[in-house]
Amino acid sequence: PEMLILKPTVLFILIATYIFLSAVLHLLWLILRKINLVLPLSVLTMFFCKVMAKLFNLKIRLTGDASLLKQRGILIISNHLTYLDGVVLASLIPVVFITKRQVRSWPIFGLLTRASATVYIERGQKLKSQGYINQIVKILEQGANILIFPEGTSTNGESIRKFQSVFFQIPKVSSVPILPLTINYRKINQDSVSAQNRDSIFWYGQSKFTKHILEALKLKEVRVEVTLHPLVQTQAGQGAGLNRKQLGESLREIIDQSYQPVTR
Repeated sequence: PEMLILKPTVLFILIATYIFLSAVLHLLWLILRKINLVLPLSVLTMFFCKVMAKLFNLKIRLTGDASLLKQRGILIISNHLTYLDGVVLASLIPVVFITKRQVRSWPIFGLLTRASATVYIERGQKLKSQGYINQIVKILEQGANILIFPEGTSTNGESIRKFQSVFFQIPKVSSVPILPLTINYRKINQDSVSAQNRDSIFWYGQSKFTKHILEALKLKEVRVEVTLHPLVQTQAGQGAGLNRKQLGESLREIIDQSYQPVTR
């Protein structure tokens, strides 16, 4: 019982510390104006997510070439099952998140994204998409990594949804390498992940967000496997290489090959 009370308290202190350090970095940037704010924020986020992963008892296993995690200035894409996907991946490599604007208002994670260099996307705003693309390309040119979940939302794990092609306009503007990753949640408290227990870790709008976080903190162990696929090189320019829809379909196939769907 004491541990159940302690964990939310530790989470609160951790978030407050992260926001304070982020504020310090922003203040230094305002004073100096010459420092690259994105890179130190992404590194700060990585260390924060390492602690978060321990707090949620996430045991992460890597398959594939771990040296790929040393890459910088790359576009990272993954399937999406829960808000903890970001914690898992950002604990492995410094990233800047790209997420839907609604996340700004979420408890806990909304505060965290606002304190970092997160780029918020408004769905259905096609006229604004080029502005988002230019902002993302600028971040990549500063040497930071971008993390995108191209399904556009988390799912119940039964399949990987079709990727939104707008994200793959980025390689048409900048020849950025893409690192595809596959996330599989293998076990929850020693039990294999199934339709019966997935809702304790997957979040796809089926329950109140804050309640789900507090319940997830109670889990004794969550085993996660992250598969690193080879880098995919891209070509900028219209007519060069695959178009954005073809590229999205190709990358989805790569990620899907290593994904184990949750069965009923």
